[in-house]
Amino acid sequence: MEILKKGDKPCISIAIISYNRANLLKKNIEYLLNIIKQNNFKIEILVLNNGSSDSSLEVLNNFGHKIKVFNYYYNLGINPAISILLNEVKGKYLWLLGDDDFINSHALKKTYRLLNSGYKYRQSIFF
Repeated sequence: MEILKKGDKPCISIAIISYNRANLLKKNIEYLLNIIKQNNFKIEILVLNNGSSDSSLEVLNNFGHKIKVFNYYYNLGINPAISILLNEVKGKYLWLLGDDDFINSHALKKTYRLLNSGYKYRQSIFF
């Protein structure tokens, strides 16, 4: 399953910062990928593994090309992690999550459709 085709610019970049929550991270990414696939949304998922000592990196690597992974072997802290992800996103809009933050599927669908409606929004960050 390829979420974005080469050259596609995502509407929304979902950026997740994770630390030692492999099980939640796996569930969250699977949940997001399912919504994206069912609705054919142009959304990219980026995950920064912030020095986890559990199986988080293995979980992330199992998603292959479906997500972008940034792995750090020590905990950077929240502000540097956000800064790294901000420099890597390709979407016009950013939705920043923790690994235990699950987006309501209806909220994601409504937000995506609203942002793609043609109305001119200022570049924003969603929390």
